[in-house]
Amino acid sequence: MSGTDPHPVHDILPEALADCTTAIPDSDAAAGQVAFTKLARMHADNRATERWILDKVCEIVAQSGYADSVIALPLGQIFDLEDEWGADWGRTEQQLAYEIQTACRTQLATGHAANNH
Repeated sequence: MSGTDPHPVHDILPEALADCTTAIPDSDAAAGQVAFTKLARMHADNRATERWILDKVCEIVAQSGYADSVIALPLGQIFDLEDEWGADWGRTEQQLAYEIQTACRTQLATGHAANNH
């Protein structure tokens, strides 16, 4: 393989990764991981409120077609909090904000670990 033609590399990559017991993440999960980690970083840097994060997470989950692999990510798991936010049932906004803060911290820890592999 000379490297000038990417097709041979592309053709053997899945088998090579399988030999290393490494799975190729689906594109939804990979994109969600990147986007959610960026959102979590914005929150950690005080550049985004919990409500704004929730809105963006809901948009990303919807754009993925509610893919299980995206919802399984730490920030993906908060998408259903939107129904509670501002409603007169369920948890208070302060409790929901705490859930989002926790999910952001977990997402950053997961995103950091993923970037180191």
